[in-house]
Amino acid sequence: LGQTKLPAMMVLSSALVSALFLASPGLSSVEQPFPVTLTNCGFEATFESSPAQAVTMNQAATEIMLALGLEGSMRGTAYLDDTILPKFKDAYESIPVLSDTYPSHEELLAVDPDFIYASYSSAFKEEYAGPRDELAELGIGSYVSPSACENRTLRPSVVTIEDV
Repeated sequence: LGQTKLPAMMVLSSALVSALFLASPGLSSVEQPFPVTLTNCGFEATFESSPAQAVTMNQAATEIMLALGLEGSMRGTAYLDDTILPKFKDAYESIPVLSDTYPSHEELLAVDPDFIYASYSSAFKEEYAGPRDELAELGIGSYVSPSACENRTLRPSVVTIEDV
């Protein structure tokens, strides 16, 4: 078999998000893997349980969550910059759109998220979601797609499925 190379963002993001959400209420037969500690883009976070009130920032994060069937664990989404893929249209329409761009910190807090998943590190600027360490102090977990780490030296180039 040849090695299949997938974009690092897609493989790593899908793997982490599915691992964090594996213990969702609908999957009670799965052994509870928590707590889980991970380092993402140089930021260490511990998750005591599976996120149940996620907000996605950017289209790729939203579509990964929808591809994994996790729309029931989403409180909102923001910054859709293209037409949603037709196969995700119904699921997408069940999720509140918080903003056409990045929502403010206050707009995010209003939906009481326990997890914010962004495709780009820019979502965690002060004027948007806010710094990841401040979110953690509020009990809100966060994740940035690895290919968009603010520190470019932490970005993977390509990941194979065997690496996951």
